[in-house]
Amino acid sequence: MRLRRSIHWAKGFRIETIEKAVLSECDAVCIDLEDGVPSTRKAEARITTVQALQSLDFCGKERIVRVNAIGSDDFYKDIAEVIAIATPDAIRVPKCESVADMQIIDGLLNQIVQSKSLAPNSIEVIAMIESPIGIRNAYDIACSCERVTALNVGMEDLTREMGVVRRYEDNALDLLYARQKMVLDAKAAKVQAIDSCLLIADAGSSRRQNEEARQAGFDGRSVRDAVEAADANRTFSPSDELVRFSAGVVKAYEAGDTNENGNIIFEGKSICYAAYEKALDVLKFSKQIAVAEYRI
Repeated sequence: MRLRRSIHWAKGFRIETIEKAVLSECDAVCIDLEDGVPSTRKAEARITTVQALQSLDFCGKERIVRVNAIGSDDFYKDIAEVIAIATPDAIRVPKCESVADMQIIDGLLNQIVQSKSLAPNSIEVIAMIESPIGIRNAYDIACSCERVTALNVGMEDLTREMGVVRRYEDNALDLLYARQKMVLDAKAAKVQAIDSCLLIADAGSSRRQNEEARQAGFDGRSVRDAVEAADANRTFSPSDELVRFSAGVVKAYEAGDTNENGNIIFEGKSICYAAYEKALDVLKFSKQIAVAEYRI
């Protein structure tokens, strides 16, 4: 899977925000055509986004475009005037609620891929889960087609539809079931789970909530600036100590040395096959991070 520890938002009608995002440490740049764009500037945003996708060097970062809601006039204009012309690596689709939604997306993207002789499913989909029915159907949405490679919870819309205030100071308990269900559905479908952007300026709180999101199983989150991108990358990456420990676990397990009870022990911990596999995953992820080249 692609690295998506940090997905940096950029407004589609302001090319300078796109350029600024590219210069950050983020893994991916998401150009927004939806909520971050006033209705009076939608057409302008489509033109600017095409220019950015066609002319900017994204330094090896993933190029994502968030289109407008499925079925809206702006959605079909986004597909025809942006995605079909300056094809990004992925699209971020807001307010996904059903398999039928994803079939519409898949059909339109298949047409673009075929017309441009691209590889099947080369345009990936990050499905935004932002409503109670979306949470209810998250697993089916994740499994609806191969191009869906991530689920992304949208906390602003979700809390609005739930009729509650979003509690930044207690994010770990804020709609805990809904958030955890989406993560579990994503993992069951073998796709990534992306957390919502934090609309606060408290760096300490942001770091704490990154840690809570990582512990809940999220693979990354949306960010607004370079500081948040760096913090997210650090939190959603294995620590140096974990990489060191994992390398030792793998070495001890593969050596097959056991104690008098027949257990493989490394640094006082009994290493079973599941622990060995977990250590392999950590080393694989660490190597993926090491080889990522973002030329800034």
